[in-house]
Amino acid sequence: MIAFDYWGLRLKWALTCLVFYALPFLLISYGLDARWNIQEEESIERAFGGLDAVLLALRKREDTGEYIQNQIMTLANQAGKASDPFGILRRGFRELKQRFPGVLRVTICDGEGKMLSEMTDGNPPRMVVRRFFETVTSGTIHREVRERFASKVGLFKSFIGNEISPDHIDAMRQGFRRCSFYETDRYFLYDCRPGRFGILVHATEVPGWGVLGMQDQCRRFNTLRSGFGVEVGLHDIATRETVVGPLAIALGAYQRTNRQHIQAADQLFTVMPFLTTARLWARRPRADALDLSRTRQAFTFAGIAVFALLTIFSHSVMVGGRPFPISIRWRLVVLFGFASGLPLAVVILAGWDYLNQKYNTRVRQSHDEMERLLLAFDARFPQMRGKLEVTFVRELKACRFDTEAQMRRTVRVLNRFRERFLAGDLIMYDSRGGVSWDAEKKTSIKGDRGRKMMGSIAGQILANLNRESYQGKADAGVMFVESFTGGESPISHMTRNLGRVFDFTLAGASTWTFINPLMDRDGRSTHMVMANWRKQALEQLYLQRELITAQKAMPGVRLVSVGEKADDWTPAGFPYKTQLRRFHRDLALRQSTTIGRVRAGNIRFLVTGVKPKEMGFQLLMAMLPDTAIKEEIATMQRQLWLFTFLSAGISVFLGFILSQRFLTPIGHLSDGVTAIQKRAFQHRVPLGEPDELGELAATFNRVMEGLSDLEVGRIVQESLFPSQEVRAGSFRIFGTTTSASELGGDYYDLQVLPDGRMLVLIGDVSGHGVPAALVMAMAKALVERECEIDATPDVLLANVHRVFYRTLKRRRMMTCFLGLLEPVTRVFSYANAGHNFPYLFRAGERARFFENKALPLGSMKKNQFQTDRETMQPGDRILLYTDGLVEAKVRGGEAIGYTRMVDGVTPLLDDDPQASCRRILTWHVGLTGGGPQEDDITIVLVTCSGVASPASGAPAGSPPATA
Repeated sequence: MIAFDYWGLRLKWALTCLVFYALPFLLISYGLDARWNIQEEESIERAFGGLDAVLLALRKREDTGEYIQNQIMTLANQAGKASDPFGILRRGFRELKQRFPGVLRVTICDGEGKMLSEMTDGNPPRMVVRRFFETVTSGTIHREVRERFASKVGLFKSFIGNEISPDHIDAMRQGFRRCSFYETDRYFLYDCRPGRFGILVHATEVPGWGVLGMQDQCRRFNTLRSGFGVEVGLHDIATRETVVGPLAIALGAYQRTNRQHIQAADQLFTVMPFLTTARLWARRPRADALDLSRTRQAFTFAGIAVFALLTIFSHSVMVGGRPFPISIRWRLVVLFGFASGLPLAVVILAGWDYLNQKYNTRVRQSHDEMERLLLAFDARFPQMRGKLEVTFVRELKACRFDTEAQMRRTVRVLNRFRERFLAGDLIMYDSRGGVSWDAEKKTSIKGDRGRKMMGSIAGQILANLNRESYQGKADAGVMFVESFTGGESPISHMTRNLGRVFDFTLAGASTWTFINPLMDRDGRSTHMVMANWRKQALEQLYLQRELITAQKAMPGVRLVSVGEKADDWTPAGFPYKTQLRRFHRDLALRQSTTIGRVRAGNIRFLVTGVKPKEMGFQLLMAMLPDTAIKEEIATMQRQLWLFTFLSAGISVFLGFILSQRFLTPIGHLSDGVTAIQKRAFQHRVPLGEPDELGELAATFNRVMEGLSDLEVGRIVQESLFPSQEVRAGSFRIFGTTTSASELGGDYYDLQVLPDGRMLVLIGDVSGHGVPAALVMAMAKALVERECEIDATPDVLLANVHRVFYRTLKRRRMMTCFLGLLEPVTRVFSYANAGHNFPYLFRAGERARFFENKALPLGSMKKNQFQTDRETMQPGDRILLYTDGLVEAKVRGGEAIGYTRMVDGVTPLLDDDPQASCRRILTWHVGLTGGGPQEDDITIVLVTCSGVASPASGAPAGSPPATA
């Protein structure tokens, strides 16, 4: 049983700690950790977004030629505004040559065209440089400049390059133009300012030309913005450069997974493809993003500390027996709050986590749906061509070109065809390759040449369809293309695609082409209709016809397409162009699926963009307001709060019922206990419901009634004790008692008898409570009666003994010490009935006790008492006491004992018995620690006035044990 109690208490304590301390801490940790994870993920996403923005800003100047050109033009503009332009140019080109070794060859001349040899690379002809300067600065009209340049083009080719022409002269002004590609590609630009200076720059494509500009941007970014916290770089696998550390991990992860955002070690990386063999990367420390690891550690340490304190406290209460500082009523309240609040906390934490995940999931689903919508729209572009083919063939099937009426009707059909389907070129050829009808009334020389070549192809196709020999003149260009390419001939290719819209490339020009023969009534092919669209035009036709319709597949979405030119938007009146321009630039640089968010007024849109596969000249974007997602999440939030409030309401209602049925009665009982502590025994507890608690309240009220009776008895008993000090002659007597229960068993009496003698009596009834109090009252009455006769102490005790023995029949006994003091003669006569021997403290002597032996009153029939006498001297003190004074336990657990009592009491005695008694009781409380008394304590002190003081020291002996 002991082992069960030992381990049972500890098991109960461990389960309490687990349920009430550990479980709430884990739930709070789970909720906070989920919230902190979301904050960290959002912060990391913003950090990655910053890296993306840096790389995309660099990629805006990714073309090496344009980048070097911009550097040169910036330098020229600075020199044009400076007072010393040539100093600026000298320093600037020196730096550019260091940044781009082996690339630049610079020629500098003054404002008159005179070459400055000290600033010029190599030894170009001075006369050619001067003539070039004069040529490009002499005219105010571009046509005049081109004419002057054309007259000297042979002279300039030796200096600039073999590929220049007068048409290129304007393009070379402040912009690179290819001028030679015989050995290596070479570019040329100039900036000539009359009266100031002239700059003529050749740039040579060296190995690694494609990455030179980006490498320079990365170096300059890392140098000029070192405090920005971001580092950028370019890794070209063609150079077989070795990388180590986190960068190697990030590049490897990108190579394996094609993920652009990578976290390696303590760094964040964004990696983007650049050209075919290079990878552009940017990184920043993970610490730049929100890192709540220290917050987690602090929370964990604080939680462990609180958990430790609570477990130690609960151990001291549940195992160690320490009183619980909270009433049972409030403990029940806390327990109920915990039992109802814990599930609500779980629901709320899990609900918020679910809502966050749900929002992110819906956003991802929306982006995925928009991406599928855009890709499906792009995939239907070939289907649109198929619909056009069916429409074209159906409309041309009934067309003839035999009579004038048929010709007019056919021309009307072709014009309507062109207006409706936006054909760039629409021509009809006859069987000899001649143009029978052309939608374009006026064409260029180049256009005429193309029509002639296509006419030859059309005539030969018609001849093949009619199984005739071609009567026209075969074009040499067609034969040259066929023999030079070694592939399928244009005639075979077009014959195979009759009645279809197909991709046709000739002489480097790629178009969408449709050809279809016109037949006479006999089924003979007489004419060939040929329609051509620029790639963008047919895509534009598809967008205009189908883009708005495609939006219906996903309610709320808006589709938009942007062509090669940044201002070529479809639909043209799209209202969110401004908000999408930055996203469009990012998409154009990425050339892959891109997602993002934009805000227009109070509405936030989710944006998804793709690079189409079928429509190569377009970028498709889809916008979807997140209003529906927010409304869905808000509805779920309202449902969560409604469930929470309903649960809380039910808990409050149950708490009210619990309070009425349990907590209120327990509170009334607690108030009753407080009333007992205040000795307000008239207090009564409301009975409440007729259940166990009601019965407990009724029992409590009956106990209160008994306690009330005891209180009355205690008051009556206290009235039996002398409350004042008794004096006679030089003697003073005072007594006091402290009961261990409401009704004690100790008894003392002090009075002056009619004959002048002083009565001193002290006794101890066996037991406590009402029986002991009744015996004490009976003893009081007997002593009062016996004192009316002139008797000695032994006679008095004998008379009382006879009554006790006859009445109580040995069920109760009483020890008693009775003394009679004659104030005149100072003779103290006394008899003892089994009581503790009093001590006499006399000046100059050691304390000694009055030894007088007899059995307690009522103990047996034959009991002999004897009277002894002691003559008192001035300064004497007699201490009478009950066994509660010497048998009380000190802090160490042993009884006080006679020796310790005498040693402690001796210095506390003086002629004032009342003050001496108070000091003795204070000493006793300090020695025992002030805990609950095990027995009643009564002391009576008799003093005889005098100047001498009792000597301290151990008693002459210890009294023998008494009954």
